[in-house]
Amino acid sequence: MYLWITFAWLSFIATLSFGQEVPKINPFLPSIKPVIGGKTSFYCQSLSGSSPLHVTWFKDDKEIHDSSFIRIKSNEDPSVLIIETIQSSHSGNYTCRMSNKLGYDSYTTELLVQGSPNWIEKPKDITAHSGDTLTVNCSASGYPKPKIEWKRLQGSSW
Repeated sequence: MYLWITFAWLSFIATLSFGQEVPKINPFLPSIKPVIGGKTSFYCQSLSGSSPLHVTWFKDDKEIHDSSFIRIKSNEDPSVLIIETIQSSHSGNYTCRMSNKLGYDSYTTELLVQGSPNWIEKPKDITAHSGDTLTVNCSASGYPKPKIEWKRLQGSSW
């Protein structure tokens, strides 16, 4: 329904939307416990919302597109994000954002991939002289979260 309003100094057209709703997403979790080499998916469906609906997926706040590891199947509502071959790098926060002309809703869930730790930054050999200050960087990812321990070799002096 269109409403035409005219004032002496202003005229505009307003579109009135009766019975239309902003989308509301049904909360979701990964469909299968994620393990390295396995497969899992997220199923994003609206509880309510007026058509047409548009779905966008994000991982850690960055938009996701189809790739060799991830497929997105959408026909407006529902939308399915499929991770074909899970790697530890797939751990993170996955968000489904569903929108229409009235607004949007989003839902985020965390994916924790269980598997062996992977180096983010592997420690490197460093040559130094007595009295030098050293910084050795080391970090790893994985779930459960890897614990990094430093040990002194037998017979070495610090």
